[in-house]
Amino acid sequence: MWFKLPALVLGVALLAKGLAGLVVPGRFYAWRRAQFSTWRVPGAVWVSPSIAAGLAVVTWSATTFHAMAWNWVVPVTLTLGALAGFVNLARWPVYRKHGLRMVTNPALHRKLDCGIVVAGCAVVMFAITVY
Repeated sequence: MWFKLPALVLGVALLAKGLAGLVVPGRFYAWRRAQFSTWRVPGAVWVSPSIAAGLAVVTWSATTFHAMAWNWVVPVTLTLGALAGFVNLARWPVYRKHGLRMVTNPALHRKLDCGIVVAGCAVVMFAITVY
């Protein structure tokens, strides 16, 4: 339970983001374009790394007190994801240029969204089968 729930939250979040980009790409990418167009870091961009950091704390405590097979995978993944998110936010002027280039390129949208959906499915299957 200590590992299954955070892994499921991560997997469902990836699925939701990928499916939103596939189902309503115009609206989704217009919203993302608006986020990357600002010079200040939008508040919504802080949500993902903050949730990942919170889940990482929960899973590291579970790793310490409720050891089981493959228990290191989820906390390491969440920690690296949270750190990458916070590093990108700290480097917002550079990161926003790269992000804006990606969200304004329609050729990348389907590839990116399909990759996110596949990653979400893999995390959900990992959570169900391993934990």
